[in-house]
Amino acid sequence: KYESLLLGENTGGIAKEARAIAEELKADIENLRAIIIEIYTQGTGYRGGVDFNSSRSNTSI
Repeated sequence: KYESLLLGENTGGIAKEARAIAEELKADIENLRAIIIEIYTQGTGYRGGVDFNSSRSNTSI
C-alpha cells in the first residue's frame, strides 16, 4: 500500500490513503503510550517523577 503512494500510482486516492495511514499511526502511538504508562506504573509505582499525562515533565527530588 505504501509502495503505490511512493510510485505515484492511484493519485486520486493519495489523500484518502494518507489520512488512513495517519489514523493508523495515531492509534499505534496512543496504544504504545498506554503500554509505556502501564509498564512504568507497574514497574516502579507512580511516585512523582515523569508525568506522562502532562505535556510537561514534573520531576520530584
